[in-house]
Amino acid sequence: MKHFLLSLFIFTSIFSYAQDWFPFPLGQKSYFEHTNDLTINTFLFDSIYVKSDTSIYYSNYVSDNISNCQTELAQYQGWQYISFNNYTQPDSIISVNDTLFFHYTSEYDNSMISCIFLPYIQPGEFWTTDIPDFLNTHSTEVTFQCDSIIVDTIFNGLMDTLKYFSAYGYDNYPCIKVILSQHYGFVRYIPMNVISAYYLPLIGINSDSTNSGYSPPQLQDYFHLQTTDKLIWKYYEDNFSIIYPDTTYYYQDSITNVISSADSVIYSIFRTYQNGTTQNTHYRYDKKNLKGLFGNTNSFFTGNNLYSNYLCNYYIQKVIESSPIYLTNNITSRDFVYSGLRVDTSNCYFSSTPDIAEDVTFNTKYGLTRKYQFVFETDSYWTIEGSTINGVEEGILWENLLTSTNEITPPYFDISIYPNPVSKNGNISFKGENITSTEIYNIQGQKIATHSITNNQLTIDLPKGVYIMKTINGFGKNSILKLLVN
Repeated sequence: MKHFLLSLFIFTSIFSYAQDWFPFPLGQKSYFEHTNDLTINTFLFDSIYVKSDTSIYYSNYVSDNISNCQTELAQYQGWQYISFNNYTQPDSIISVNDTLFFHYTSEYDNSMISCIFLPYIQPGEFWTTDIPDFLNTHSTEVTFQCDSIIVDTIFNGLMDTLKYFSAYGYDNYPCIKVILSQHYGFVRYIPMNVISAYYLPLIGINSDSTNSGYSPPQLQDYFHLQTTDKLIWKYYEDNFSIIYPDTTYYYQDSITNVISSADSVIYSIFRTYQNGTTQNTHYRYDKKNLKGLFGNTNSFFTGNNLYSNYLCNYYIQKVIESSPIYLTNNITSRDFVYSGLRVDTSNCYFSSTPDIAEDVTFNTKYGLTRKYQFVFETDSYWTIEGSTINGVEEGILWENLLTSTNEITPPYFDISIYPNPVSKNGNISFKGENITSTEIYNIQGQKIATHSITNNQLTIDLPKGVYIMKTINGFGKNSILKLLVN
């Protein structure tokens, strides 16, 4: 009798805190592990918009200012965003009465895909829905059936009321089990937009009241290099313009000092190039500028101040996580794409700069490990080719690279101009070190003007159009920018 009363108490207590069986509780960051490739998918629905009898739940691909948006799709707002869709996570979930519509965006025809889910269904009841697989260009009719409702342990001692579903007819597989927790959302989840037998088990929860299971790395896990550590970088630039030839060189960064706190890390670096040229530089990583790695907004963060020196790109305003977290030999890595994207979340307006794009990789061994940049017909790549961490050498050896002395030093320096676009006969201001002159080319690569720069100011007298501006400083370095005149 005591066991019965205890079970009844637990059962009724759980129901008393019901969250209406919503599959992804608002504000809860849920971590699911992909059963095939061990990537970790992060789910977070952090915004809700109500119109008449319909509630729209948005994933964290947009900010919490989503309440002013009038669209049912959060991930897709234009062609430049389509390649960055997370295929396991819905764009949004629309709730109408007791029915949930999972919305996804097709990569191929920009159409909106809806899959029905009924969280309130009772044991023995079922429903049928089409699952259009836009990855394999065909659809399958799937029947979901509620099997049972029980009280059980989720993981790490968490207990809740669980509802078990069976999904039949999923790409000819006989059955896939789905488990929905009343408080914590899906415990076992199948992406309802792809025809596949895999499922995603819940491995971690982070909410205001619960933090259990998997936790993503923190700042010090990504940026823990110490003095005497060394990184060997390979730089390659593929120039499609006629101004510069293609360039390849290596350089070594030796960590000479580390200033570390809970919110930031500053590396002092002695950089050595193959031809013997050296320089002192600094990397500063601020937690507030790395929202993509931490906190509840893991999809957008400002990229301008991500790191100082010529790796920084002033054009970029937002960065998008392009894939889930993935693990290799216990090293956690994350990929991000800089798409030249401008975002106005007050009205869901997305715009892009098509000839500017970047992507980077961060992992817990090196921090920043890879960077790609495309700026107006120039591809540039930085990758770590070797290292010495805690005295252990890996990859390419610096001594072997010193035999090649024909490499050149970096041709570019940091520079920005404002405004851009500029009006005809308008003034532009330069921001850069010791700027002396500039050369202006048309898009055919023909030099049409040369100017000396005084007080970092220049008056533009050019017809409306697109131009290439080559700017030179007093140290013999230069930089290329695209100039728009309207």
